[in-house]
Amino acid sequence: MTPGMARLAVWAYQRLRAGVDRLAPPELLLAERITGVAGTAVAGALVSSGLAGRLDDRPRSARELVSDGALDRDSAERLLRGAAAVGLVDRVGDGFRRNRLTRGLQPDGRRTLAPLATFFASETNLRAWSRFLEAVRAGEVPFRRAHGHGIWEHLAASEEEGAHFARAMDALTRLDADAVVDTPGFSGLPGLCDVAGGTGALLEAALLAHPELQGVLVEAPSVVQLARRRFERAGLLGRVRLEPADVFARVPEGLPAYVLKDVLHDWDDARALALLEVVRQAMPPGARLLLVELLLGDGPVEPLASLVDLQMLALTDGGRQRSAEELGALLRKSGFAPPVVHRTRTASSVLVSEAV
Repeated sequence: MTPGMARLAVWAYQRLRAGVDRLAPPELLLAERITGVAGTAVAGALVSSGLAGRLDDRPRSARELVSDGALDRDSAERLLRGAAAVGLVDRVGDGFRRNRLTRGLQPDGRRTLAPLATFFASETNLRAWSRFLEAVRAGEVPFRRAHGHGIWEHLAASEEEGAHFARAMDALTRLDADAVVDTPGFSGLPGLCDVAGGTGALLEAALLAHPELQGVLVEAPSVVQLARRRFERAGLLGRVRLEPADVFARVPEGLPAYVLKDVLHDWDDARALALLEVVRQAMPPGARLLLVELLLGDGPVEPLASLVDLQMLALTDGGRQRSAEELGALLRKSGFAPPVVHRTRTASSVLVSEAV
């Protein structure tokens, strides 16, 4: 599916959904949105309890699904009924079976969102959202009000939580990595440095799509170890150099191209500019910079970008989604040429620029 066709499909879905919403009583629509946290909690519980992994195409009762005694049967049945109510499983008589959404919560799927579901349902995330009103009232950071420190300090202090977050971001990246590396900016590159590239999902996709490519991944030391296991499993470790580093201090020098996927949206303008300047200092003139972001602005992905923007408001110290024009202004200030924007067949866009 081409980027244009994909965006047309999203647009059609939004129009159809809006049409259905106009036919529904407003009280019903409000109730669905007000109680949306229940859907988050149910999805996370399906994964964490193991129920999502136990479901298959054959309808089975809650009694059968929890026959080993690992879960309370009554609570499991209520959870499954709730999951069916929000469309996460199918209910057939007294039994439950998986559907296409359930498959996205099962741990063995290549495009599973199970780690994302458990992160969004985690105490870490939900406590931050419980203080969301502070951000609206006074411009404060909800995560700091809830936890007493910033999210990056929080993740760095706990290896378990840091790994949990890294796996959630990995799941998101895998959704659109193939589409991203299929854009023109990734073509013809002998080498690519993935800056703050998490566990390497995007770099893995780039290496698989472009057999001549050599890669460098720079990340925090604990995340680099997770990435090493990924590239070993994929048989790609011989084409990757792993560099643990603080990307605000340094990145590897002299590569022909650098990519930052969903990195700048974690930071306010000052910190985003500081990061871009570090990257620019490492780049020779004419080297290519690839920014992968979910853009604000007119178009079918705007609602999704706006919701992600709220997640940045809740968790980060000034992080935000930006428009192509806002990202272009940051690039110019840090020594890059005006970018060319490539839309993908997913929600992400790739902004291609050069060091000047």
